Amino acid sequence: MNSLERTSNHIKSGKLPSTSSRAVVNSRHHRLLLLTHISPSSPIKEIEYIHTSLLPDPKNYHTWAYLHWLYSHFSTLGRITEENWKREQEWCDEMLRVDGRNNSAWGWRWFLRLGRPGAEGGEDEIV
Repeated sequence: MNSLERTSNHIKSGKLPSTSSRAVVNSRHHRLLLLTHISPSSPIKEIEYIHTSLLPDPKNYHTWAYLHWLYSHFSTLGRITEENWKREQEWCDEMLRVDGRNNSAWGWRWFLRLGRPGAEGGEDEIV
């Protein structure tokens, strides 16, 4: 099995790699390219992977940017449901409950509630 097949299987299974966190961070661009090519019917396993990978480093800008790309890309393909958006908002709120000084989480919260297509937040969302 070549490297591309191993990585493809890894993405499909949703299992975390057994590499250092630096190697995981550096793999974001490769994962983006592979997901674009593979185009799974549901990005949920990758979203779970991102959530898990943010646990040891919750302020990793590159991981948050990758999460934003993932939701934007798969939303345009119609593969993100309103239920997915709702669960993501709940997850983001929990991230902020744990650390209210996480600027990346605040930026993500803004996108989820005000910036994304179909967002229904109003002026009461601006805190």
